Amino acid sequence: MTGTNLLTLEQLSMAVSILSKVWAYEENEECSYIQDLFSLMHSLFSVDFGILNFMQSPNMIENQKSELIAFGLCFSLVSYLYVLATRKNMRFQVSYGRNSDQQHPTLQMVSDLLNSATLALERVGEEKYMLLNKIRDLNELSRKEVDEIIKVCMKQDCISPNDNIRKRRYIAMIDLCCMAGNRDQLITLLLQITECAVTILLIHFQDDASAKGLSSFSDELLPVLERLEHLKEDKVGRSLKLFHRSITTLKEMTIRTITI
Repeated sequence: MTGTNLLTLEQLSMAVSILSKVWAYEENEECSYIQDLFSLMHSLFSVDFGILNFMQSPNMIENQKSELIAFGLCFSLVSYLYVLATRKNMRFQVSYGRNSDQQHPTLQMVSDLLNSATLALERVGEEKYMLLNKIRDLNELSRKEVDEIIKVCMKQDCISPNDNIRKRRYIAMIDLCCMAGNRDQLITLLLQITECAVTILLIHFQDDASAKGLSSFSDELLPVLERLEHLKEDKVGRSLKLFHRSITTLKEMTIRTITI
């Protein structure tokens, strides 16, 4: 992603963050930005961020920033849905009606985002774990291995051919710490996205009227919840006790819906 596109993404994320906090929901308000927000949700939530391995990109640092901003945008959008579901008591349909002139949030959309966040959590947790191991073992790495780290981080201009291994390891350590910090920040964001999505889904499963007709939807949701159940605390660096409790509750309700 180029610097211009990164700036555009940052501006979009900031605008959505502001609008989603201050713009009241009015279903029939033609002049509002609500339909634009819903349209953005439909486009963005269906993107499978989980399969995008930013760690393998030649421009790793910039792509890590892009990924963080993109998920920040997702968080602003799903937070808005969270407010609609919890404070406005709005209930979402399972899937988008193609014959409708207006777009509305759907449970399928929330499930898609939950799946993307789950895949990303697994990947980013592993990336952070590997980065921390590299930091720990940095003094054991050869000059060639250290230079590869510096090259991947695009910090070649910080060293000269005459610099000794100690300076090279110091620069590599700073780069690795920055990347690990970025991954840790993203993990926090992904957990927040996941918690919002799970809460939205729980509200609908607990609502007798909304829970009807969720059987086929539950079939798709169950594998995602099972993956979240296996998320390890040592990989994400967080206590997941309350998180897993919510996942287990939603999973039980999902299974109950399937068997009815």
